[in-house]
Amino acid sequence: MAEKKLKIALCQFSITADIEMNTKTIIKLIKQAGNQDADIIHFPECCLSAYAGIDFDEVKDQDDSLLRLSMEKIKDACAKYDVWAIIGSHYINITHYKPLNSLFVINNKGEFAYRYDKRFLFGHAGQGDVYHYTKGNDAITFDINGIKCGLLICHE
Repeated sequence: MAEKKLKIALCQFSITADIEMNTKTIIKLIKQAGNQDADIIHFPECCLSAYAGIDFDEVKDQDDSLLRLSMEKIKDACAKYDVWAIIGSHYINITHYKPLNSLFVINNKGEFAYRYDKRFLFGHAGQGDVYHYTKGNDAITFDINGIKCGLLICHE
């Protein structure tokens, strides 16, 4: 039996409240990972949206349409450079009062494959994750190249 391998690119960069700047950096790093034959590139928590309460005050002040447009550009880059990506961003769901702190898995065809929502929020009433985000409910696993993967955020 052939050995299964998964080449992973890990990224860290200065995240700002400027979604367009974050998008440009993410796409540049996806290109670099694809050119180095990575199978998947993993980005930090809230790398696209930035982090509520730290990088900006309130989620309601962000442009949700810009987040959606940026995610489409990122999906296109994944397809163009034939690489999967894990992108951190908040997710606004109309059934929740507050957004979810999520990781989006985009496959190498530029399609959303999975979404994981942070389950263990930190802080207390009035500050931290619990003030800005809704907690997620489910763990997820998925396969890339026959290798089972899972996701966690921060101290989970």
